[in-house]
Amino acid sequence: MILTLRMLASSMIGAVVLICFALWFVVGTGDDPFAVPETWALAVVVAEGAAAYLLVTVVGYNAPAVPPGAARESWVARFQASMMVRLALGESTALIALALAFIVPDGGYLLLLVGAAMSLVTMGVHGYPWDYPVERYRARLERDGGTSYLREDLGLPPKPSGAIREL
Repeated sequence: MILTLRMLASSMIGAVVLICFALWFVVGTGDDPFAVPETWALAVVVAEGAAAYLLVTVVGYNAPAVPPGAARESWVARFQASMMVRLALGESTALIALALAFIVPDGGYLLLLVGAAMSLVTMGVHGYPWDYPVERYRARLERDGGTSYLREDLGLPPKPSGAIREL
């Protein structure tokens, strides 16, 4: 299951890169595609990127607590839904920058690259299902002492516990 989720996340992350490549032929062929954009446009993209990152950390990991002794239930579908929310919030910065790239008279491509870079960081850290987002979501599920078996249901090995983790 984890491979499917990783392919899904990779396709959304790759879409941001492909948009930047395709927009080079539209926005980047002007006199100076790497001119500094207007300050207000750059401030909007940076503020939206920071807000999206904070929103992902606050809203992106909402999960119900598994009560202790509850019957085993698969939380993979909820993890996938949460992952899609985190990816969409992360991608929003690139989409705002894309819209602004057509509005500003100069520096639109550089503006797009700034927004895309911020999106890629957010999507890579919080959207791609590597250990950090999986463990953070699992911790939210198990905050009341229940067991979610999320790692096992995703096809990941269980997290080793104890003082010595590996030799």
